[in-house]
Amino acid sequence: MSHNDELVDGKPNTADAVYARLADIVDDIGIKSVHYKILGLIALGGLFNIIEQYNIGFAAPGIVAEWGISTSQVGFLSTATFLAMAVSSLVCGRLADRYGRKRIFMANILIYSVGALFCALAPSYESLLVARVVVGVGLGGEMALGYTVVAELMPTKRRGAATGAMSLTHGGVGIFAAAGLAALILGPLGDAVGGEVESWRILLGIMVVPALLAVLVRMYVPESPRYLIRAGKYAELNRTLTLISQNRLRANESLAIVRYFDSTEGKGVSEEKSSVAELFHRSVRRRTFVSWALVTSLFGAVTVSTIFMPTVLTSLGFDSGSSARLATLINLGGLLGGVIGVVGAHRLPRRAVGFACTLVNIVLALAIALTSSAWMALVCAFFLAFTLQVLSGTFWTYLPELYPTRIRALGSGTAITVGLVVGSALGPVISGYVYDGVGKAGTFGLVAVLCVLFAFGVSAGPETYNRRLVEG
Repeated sequence: MSHNDELVDGKPNTADAVYARLADIVDDIGIKSVHYKILGLIALGGLFNIIEQYNIGFAAPGIVAEWGISTSQVGFLSTATFLAMAVSSLVCGRLADRYGRKRIFMANILIYSVGALFCALAPSYESLLVARVVVGVGLGGEMALGYTVVAELMPTKRRGAATGAMSLTHGGVGIFAAAGLAALILGPLGDAVGGEVESWRILLGIMVVPALLAVLVRMYVPESPRYLIRAGKYAELNRTLTLISQNRLRANESLAIVRYFDSTEGKGVSEEKSSVAELFHRSVRRRTFVSWALVTSLFGAVTVSTIFMPTVLTSLGFDSGSSARLATLINLGGLLGGVIGVVGAHRLPRRAVGFACTLVNIVLALAIALTSSAWMALVCAFFLAFTLQVLSGTFWTYLPELYPTRIRALGSGTAITVGLVVGSALGPVISGYVYDGVGKAGTFGLVAVLCVLFAFGVSAGPETYNRRLVEG
């Protein structure tokens, strides 16, 4: 019986045997410096993602100054980006399962680069809105595929640490990079690049150059071995495994290809078909709903708490300037949590981390909801940001572990789509109405409810820590 039967009920078949042997080979090769190079190249996409999400907020005053648009129009620029990301996550996940991770992965960052360039050159609000949609299309696919590729390339015992590091780049590091970049371009360099009216264009377009460089360098990131088995591309599979085993990204004429697999042993695997309907097959359906609950609750809790915390601090007596500076301090808690999240994803069971952090999150959210002390709210917000990022490190490791190779990118992409629409896009809108009605008690009470939803998702999902990727 294959190793995968620890995760999924059912009898072993050809796919089980082939994927189990691939896992043995990848684990025997172990971790090498080439894995860290691959991780760094993929993590760049996560960094671009979070910077772009925050940059539109930093650029807003300059956009308003140039075109005289309303605050709601500025807000729609962000909403349009999120909705485009949601659609792209779903579509790119499906395409990546059918045509390969690398091909779609390369296209994503190229699309993002084009969109960012159009943002910098936009002659009107309407054209900027279209450009933000293009940016969202590129970023959505990047989010869906980055964790999938890393999970499929890493040895079993290092998969948690690698995907946790990706989450750290997405979260704490990305937030600080976005704030630092905006402070530099809109501050000391502002006059040199055209002042407030023009500097926002530089801010929205500055990532084009590193993104295009990333496109060129990513050409050397290998295709996922698991996808290559499904596609029946055994020559490329053997070449990829040989390169990784020799700690290389590029081949030369003297490379001696090791024949790890031949086409006959994987015939049944390469004939497997996949579809959206398979997400709701009885063998996968529960995992699908678990992933939807987890991503929706996590995205919603992070987005709502981040957006509304400065408003809460102001309502408790801090002035707007102090609230902004204190929000940066709270983000430091998120950065520290992201670092701990890497360790947790590497060394601790997913469900244990999920339950522990969720329990703490519920207590902290309720404390913010009920306290009348500004300093108590600040301390609780710091630790809430910390534990949410610890949770993120585990969650982003867990998500691709829930699905078999044939629908891994599609399953992850669909979950991200649901989370972006319900958690990131609708969550702040609903919370805004709640805040107008009952204040912070209602808004952070909603954050506590989202954390309860996360706990239900964790309780219904399987444990995947230190187990090979599911294939049943």
